[in-house]
Amino acid sequence: MDSLDDRESPPPSPPQTRTFEPEPKPILHKNKEVDEFYFNKLQDLQERNAALQRITNEQFANAVREVEQKFLKVTASPVCQDLQAKVLECYQSNPGQVLNCSALVNAFSTCVDRARMAAAASRVQLVN
Repeated sequence: MDSLDDRESPPPSPPQTRTFEPEPKPILHKNKEVDEFYFNKLQDLQERNAALQRITNEQFANAVREVEQKFLKVTASPVCQDLQAKVLECYQSNPGQVLNCSALVNAFSTCVDRARMAAAASRVQLVN
């Protein structure tokens, strides 16, 4: 009989080698990349939109200024002040008898109409 010590032991098995294959990227990682891509796209679009908004606001402000300069010129002084003062004085000195002031009111009204016509004529000349 052979003793256990006398027996041959099986040869050691060769070390097992594994070939390294990269693990596929988890879906979560891919979603992160997609999210980052679209986030960057969104930021870019927001920046471009802000730039366009600034340009549009500047153009609008310039257009408003131009229109105001052409059409909304304020007269230097009120028109027909002397007649206005006379009408007011007449009303105060003739309470309850407004017909006594009708000639002054007509003169004041004519003066205001002439001033309006002159202002309108000057605006027409500016536009042409």
